[in-house]
Amino acid sequence: EDDSAPLYYLKPVTFRYNEDVDRSQSLDYGFIAEEVAQVDPNLAIRDRNGEVENVRYSAINAMLINEFLKEHCKVEQQQNEIEALRQELKTQRALIQKVNDRVELSQPAPSDRE
Repeated sequence: EDDSAPLYYLKPVTFRYNEDVDRSQSLDYGFIAEEVAQVDPNLAIRDRNGEVENVRYSAINAMLINEFLKEHCKVEQQQNEIEALRQELKTQRALIQKVNDRVELSQPAPSDRE
């Protein structure tokens, strides 16, 4: 099971705290807690009445790090495969050149009589 799968369903939003009071406040980024709770109830913080109150950003951060590490490993693996393919291609080019050289040597020289 992919513990980080809920990340793909979260929709980041931009917002300002208390925009009615202070419009100069900087733009912030996050999630709508109720939407997060629909995606994964474990990522929501609830109040005493069970109402969704906030988002467990620390859990989301840990999930993001998990995804980053998985992708990093995948990229490293792909880089190793690319390097192996480059070496194989280099070897094949050298073999093709050897075959071409032999073919050229085995063909009769063009005559000057024609």
